[in-house]
Amino acid sequence: MSLDINDWLTVTRDERIVGKNQLLNEATKQRYFCMSKMWKNAEEKFRGGENLVDHIQGDTLGNAGRYNPEDRFNVSTRDTTVPISVPWAYLQAHYPVVREARELNSGNVSAFVNYMLVLEQGCLVDKVNVMEEECWALPNRELMEDANTELQARQPYSILSFITRDGLAPSATNGGLATGSSAWTTIQSINPTTRTWFRNQTQNYNSAAKNDLNDGIVPAMDAMIEEVQFDMPGELAKYAEDQGLQNQCIVTNLEGLTDYKAALRSLNDQMSMLSDPTIRGAQFNGVPVKFISELENAGWTAGQPDFLFINFSFLFPFVHTNNYMREEITPGGPEHPNKTVVWKFTWNNVICRSRRRQGRISAS
Repeated sequence: MSLDINDWLTVTRDERIVGKNQLLNEATKQRYFCMSKMWKNAEEKFRGGENLVDHIQGDTLGNAGRYNPEDRFNVSTRDTTVPISVPWAYLQAHYPVVREARELNSGNVSAFVNYMLVLEQGCLVDKVNVMEEECWALPNRELMEDANTELQARQPYSILSFITRDGLAPSATNGGLATGSSAWTTIQSINPTTRTWFRNQTQNYNSAAKNDLNDGIVPAMDAMIEEVQFDMPGELAKYAEDQGLQNQCIVTNLEGLTDYKAALRSLNDQMSMLSDPTIRGAQFNGVPVKFISELENAGWTAGQPDFLFINFSFLFPFVHTNNYMREEITPGGPEHPNKTVVWKFTWNNVICRSRRRQGRISAS
């Protein structure tokens, strides 16, 4: 006696090899660098208010100097702070729920997958993936710096918008721009051309001699690691917010990581601290060197990878206190009375409080 295929499926029933509350997720990224590193101590990253506001002291009062006890003084002062005001960028993710599908699956203990798990999981992964990609987006002045929030969706500042090859505002010649974007003149409304303290550190290496003891990648890192550190005397330390290297990381694309490892191996007989191929995780002076897959799309010239020195003590995201994963449920409307839509909203942006504690090494 033969059975129709539908009868066969009915009488045998599919039985999953794992529980119905488990769903293999292949939509995730291989690594979530920003969403793990930048969100460390997440409880400190929540703020309210209309905008994200900060003040940076970019200059001294300029009235210190030696004096003679008989001198007369002209007491003066001036404004040495520069305000930053960063608008919120709004992100949404959603999924529709069909009542029939929900009810039929919730009542079926042998359901192939848990219907609500599929929707919830897909929505969250989609949202986190977008936030991770935005961290490494090419600078877009129209959407990040100058967006008119009444006319277009604002995009959060990306790490690449703060760390350029010459320390100036992003342009097509110092690290690349997003398609359709124009050169920047300000970053967070600060002009680094005139405000020289709002520039990141820069170094170069010879792309034709990457392993060279004088002009290669490793010597460039030697110089950079010194430039992004700031050692303060005791009396000044409490005002300078010096954070050393504990929250710093070096990131690059896959070619950059393999080039750096190759440079280390070529110098093994000349370096006191060896970097063996069997040692897991490349480092420089105790700072991890990480591969970021999104940087594969940064438009860097083949054979000339960049290396970004990021200090997360001064570059971090903020999320609106009441709008981190705010959920709202709305009806599907008169044409879809059997549907509801679950919305998840996040208001966030990224702030860089100190560009000079960030660095970028590029090929010369």
